[in-house]
Amino acid sequence: MSWVWRRRTRALIYAAIMLSLLVAGCGIRLWPRRGAEEPITENPFPGIRHIAVAEFRDWSGYSIDGWKVADYFASELSQVGLYDVMPAMQTRAASLSAGLDSRDPKNALAIAKNLKADAVVIGGITTFEPYVPKRVGLSVVILTTGADLSDEGVEVIMELERTGKAMSVFSPSAPEGMLAYGSRVFDAAQNEVVDEAKAYAAGRKGRQGPLGWRAYLEITDEFLRFACNRLIRRMLTEQPSMKGATAGRES
Repeated sequence: MSWVWRRRTRALIYAAIMLSLLVAGCGIRLWPRRGAEEPITENPFPGIRHIAVAEFRDWSGYSIDGWKVADYFASELSQVGLYDVMPAMQTRAASLSAGLDSRDPKNALAIAKNLKADAVVIGGITTFEPYVPKRVGLSVVILTTGADLSDEGVEVIMELERTGKAMSVFSPSAPEGMLAYGSRVFDAAQNEVVDEAKAYAAGRKGRQGPLGWRAYLEITDEFLRFACNRLIRRMLTEQPSMKGATAGRES
């Protein structure tokens, strides 16, 4: 190789390095962030603005802190930007003050009404596997505070919350005032869930620490937060209106 050719090659390499440093220093991205998601911009529940989140009931047998999951759900729902979501600690304080267990649907409704909320989230942890690969099932009902729950309506909500089964209840048996229902089991061993964790992490750059996106599948609290976010996205983007619905739907 001639000295002229070597000189030109070194010059090209030097130029490439300087361009890379310039791009990095200016914060310019030559490619879109991998897995970045579009924000949710449309409120599927017109007239609903203020939302309270009740304590989640643990059906898994692992004694998961239901208020912690409620806090994660409230935080993730708040970040959507469509609603004023009350911190779970505010709902908990109102629950303690009234001497009511907010895991009971009628109590949750009463507490949310006292807080002047338009709707209340009632949820359950249907299953949980604490070891890697982790697994968690969440089942959630969103109910307007204008609802007047019958005993049958309470039974329907409790059954949905406990089993997380598909909703053949999108029918006349659905409790009056029920806005939405969502249920899903998140299994960290599934490729779909891994891809979703990467997308979730892409929107939270710098938060997950040295594990990167794996934190949302391997650290229990982060996994629960991630699962809440995914279920919220599904409920807000794929959930059909309950009003007049008569057909069942897999969730």
